[in-house]
Amino acid sequence: MARLREKYDLHYILCGTGSDLDFLQKLTRRLHLQDRVHFVGYRTDIPDFLGAADIFCYPAKQSNDCITVQEAATAGLPIISARCPGMKWYAERELFEPISLKGDMVDTCAAAITKLIEDKLLQKQMGAVNRAQAKKFDRDDNKQEESYEILRRNHYFPTVEHIKAK
Repeated sequence: MARLREKYDLHYILCGTGSDLDFLQKLTRRLHLQDRVHFVGYRTDIPDFLGAADIFCYPAKQSNDCITVQEAATAGLPIISARCPGMKWYAERELFEPISLKGDMVDTCAAAITKLIEDKLLQKQMGAVNRAQAKKFDRDDNKQEESYEILRRNHYFPTVEHIKAK
């Protein structure tokens, strides 16, 4: 955001209340981005936010589930993503077509955002591919079951056994 603020009128919306929230809020203040980065907390209306977005950026390096990426794909958004385990799983099954961030996250993310802003056709094409793939995924119960089983294995959806073990 800081690298692109002079060139584009971008706004970044962060939903959720994760463990990095305090760090991200301090970083936003340090970079003087309070007018561009919006922390909206826990939300139940994510589809409304996705409907208003042009690009979905998911820089998480450790996420296993990537459910929000599925939601962004369903909304027809182009996706920029770090190479986390969950995105690797989707990529192996050719479910979505993200721009994968490699190397320096700040540079590659800024370059990917710039590419999508300046190439509206690419932005629309990627969004259309993602929406079509998401619809296919939603109709394919085997892929959904496989996805949910991986999430359960990684304790995102606890099983009865997992709850009893605690």
